[in-house]
Order: sequence, then C-alpha cells, then structure tokens
Amino acid sequence: MEIKTANTATDITKCRQVMLALRPHLSENNSAVTRQEMMTGGYQLPFITEDHKVIAVIGYRYLQHLYTGNHFYIDDLSTLPACGGRGYAGKLPDYVVAKAREKDMDA
Repeated sequence: MEIKTANTATDITKCRQVMLALRPHLSENNSAVTRQEMMTGGYQLPFITEDHKVIAVIGYRYLQHLYTGNHFYIDDLSTLPACGGRGYAGKLPDYVVAKAREKDMDA
C-alpha cells in the first residue's frame, strides 16, 4: 500500500468518488474546483489506491495560531463503502500525524 498526495487536477479527479461518498451534497465539477482553490491555502489530499483506483482519502491542512501553536486539522476522511473495514481510515490519519511530527508540529 502506498500513500500519495494529490497534486494535480487529474489526481483530484481520481479522488472524486471517494470524496462524494463522504460529501454527497457536492457536485462533481464544483468539488474539484473548490479543492484546487483550497490547496492554494495549504489543504492537502493524500490518498490510497488499490488496483489503480483511489479507495481512501484524507484532506487536511496545517494551521498556526498563537493560542494553540502549530497543529493540523483534518477536514475530510473517507473510504469507498465497498473497501471499508480494511484499516485505511486508520492508516491515513497515522500518515498525517507522521507528517506533522516531521515538521515539528503538535499532533
């Protein structure tokens, strides 16, 4: 299993079905544009693939405040319903925590 981070519009599109499983109220077109805009503000979208298909995603951002210091905030965590129960929902937050610690942030 490899965790990659969506960096392109193509990557974001590959994550669409998993994100819509969590946020079905979003339109397919608007959600990709919104995520691209969010990425300019630090939003990151790591994902897990299985057989070349994205099956789990986590959307997060690092934040810095005077009252809480450096930390991260998880916006989204989703797995395709058919792929639930395989531990992906645990691996992705662990990945984000490891990234936060690499940057010396409070996890």
